[in-house]
Order: sequence, then C-alpha cells, then structure tokens
Amino acid sequence: MSARLNKVEEPLTTGTLYPIQWRELRVNLAELAKLRFIEGWQRQQLADHYQRTLYAITNYCQNIRRKDFDLEGLTKKEREQIRWTYKN
Repeated sequence: MSARLNKVEEPLTTGTLYPIQWRELRVNLAELAKLRFIEGWQRQQLADHYQRTLYAITNYCQNIRRKDFDLEGLTKKEREQIRWTYKN
C-alpha cells in the first residue's frame, strides 16, 4: 500500500489584492479644536465623527490645551476665539 502525497506547486499566491491599513489616520487637531471650541460640538459627537473612543477624544482635547491652542492650521483669530471660548 503506497501513501498518496498531495503535490504542491508554485506559486502559492492568488490574484486577489486586499487593501489593508496598519495604522489609523491621525486626527487633525486644528479641525478638532474648531469643531469642539468654535462650533460647540460635544465630545461624544466628535468621537462618533472621528470614529474614536470618548477617552481618545478627551486625550486629544487635553493635548490641544497643553499646546495652548497653538496648532498648525489655525489662524490667529481662530486661536483667540478658541482661547476665549475655553476660558469662558
């Protein structure tokens, strides 16, 4: 009785391509600051919009405050408006 062996041939690939992304795209902090402090979005709205957790949005907002709202992409007028909104 002889054992039957499955013969494997090259190439071991298929013609199907699957798009993948290893990292999530970064959140634009200037845009987030405008939505939060100028347009008055709630943190949960931001979480839904950016598809992030509420915890992540809270961390982004803390980072924005730590940078004293000095973000690339904000005009001087927007920075002043955000600072005023944050303090009041």
